[in-house]
Amino acid sequence: MPVSAVCTFTDPDAYHAAIRNAEDPYVNSDFKGDVRALSFSVELASDGANHTRHDYSMQSATTLPINDATAFLAVMKVLTASSPARDAWSLSFRDKLRFVRSMLVVQSQIRRPIRRYQQLRCWSNVPFRHGPADVVKYCATPSPGNPARALRKDNPNALQEELIRHLNDDTQMSCFDFGLQFLDTKRMAYWGRRRGASFWIENASIEWNETQAPFHTVARLTLLPKSRLTAKASEAMYFDVTSNSTPDSAPLGSINRARRPAEVASRKARMRTDCNGEPQTSSCETTASGG
Repeated sequence: MPVSAVCTFTDPDAYHAAIRNAEDPYVNSDFKGDVRALSFSVELASDGANHTRHDYSMQSATTLPINDATAFLAVMKVLTASSPARDAWSLSFRDKLRFVRSMLVVQSQIRRPIRRYQQLRCWSNVPFRHGPADVVKYCATPSPGNPARALRKDNPNALQEELIRHLNDDTQMSCFDFGLQFLDTKRMAYWGRRRGASFWIENASIEWNETQAPFHTVARLTLLPKSRLTAKASEAMYFDVTSNSTPDSAPLGSINRARRPAEVASRKARMRTDCNGEPQTSSCETTASGG
């Protein structure tokens, strides 16, 4: 659901942001296990030459279930096949292991408790540049005081309904601390061993332990009341963390390189038009504004 928000990057500057909460459109009920997504774009002041928009994409799990481009290809071969079981059997032994591991991680992630969108913590999962030398991951952490009511169990779209109610009815709007987690190879370890920067950048299913690399809050997203965008505006919206970035904030790692063509193709499919020239809806989302 796209909404409006305000995102403060450099106090006292504030920037307009468009936020989208989304989930798998093929999941029939919000009470079925799923990984939810939080994406937002920030409109920065323009100097006439540089990018004026930055996009960010996160989900409600600390890592991706698919580790790298090789695993991505193996999973996509099976999931898009006319006979998934046959194609899974035809994979090489290593690709079978990659596919099985990815599916096991998916199952562990979708079994987590259902949380309202305004109380959901989300992570970028994959790394990005932060200036010429640093590498970071992102996180959006909800304020403990974000208002929310109990979800209606008889409503399959309860999460969207509750977020709309919050935007329209509550006097206090939800806010999220936006944090950066810096790659620190001198402190970070995996199974007790120090690893090089490429290990942490290329493996999307390996978590960066917050006790070794804590998040540092650098901005705050605050929803704006009654800011739900229209269906037409929502359909025209998309997020692209590659195109809408700068050289100093560019995405890094195998998965970021692999997902770019898939996201472009998915966007084209989602924004296809019907016989009357009207956009067709193929995602379950709520979009609002904030800052």
